[in-house]
Amino acid sequence: MTLDEKRDVKRTITEIEPVSVVERAHHMKSAGYRMVEMHCTRLADATEVNYAFDLAGDFQVFRTRIPDGGTLPSVTGIFSCAFLYENEMQDLFGVRVTDLSVDYKGRFYKLRTATPYHPGACDDAGTAAAPEAAGKEG
Repeated sequence: MTLDEKRDVKRTITEIEPVSVVERAHHMKSAGYRMVEMHCTRLADATEVNYAFDLAGDFQVFRTRIPDGGTLPSVTGIFSCAFLYENEMQDLFGVRVTDLSVDYKGRFYKLRTATPYHPGACDDAGTAAAPEAAGKEG
């Protein structure tokens, strides 16, 4: 395919609750989809997490919002590659992910400041920081 050619791609974004993440990942895996991306966006009082899957041009995105202090269940039991994305979410955004198969506990990246996209969200051990620890450097 050249840059001038257009693909007939179906794209769907579905809002889900954080508790539905694992169930949706199971469904996508059993339907033959591959995980192509996970990414975060910082909002005023939450972090938006998007899970993207693809099957022959059918691009499905599941979007959830994790309120500050909330947790997100890991999908590494379904898509093992997700450990990279989920450790990155913990390090950069302070999103606490439960049941990670490979958990670097906030030390996946060597950072000057813990959770740079959400300062104060985690201490240097990857756990929720006390309000007085906000801005602590790791």
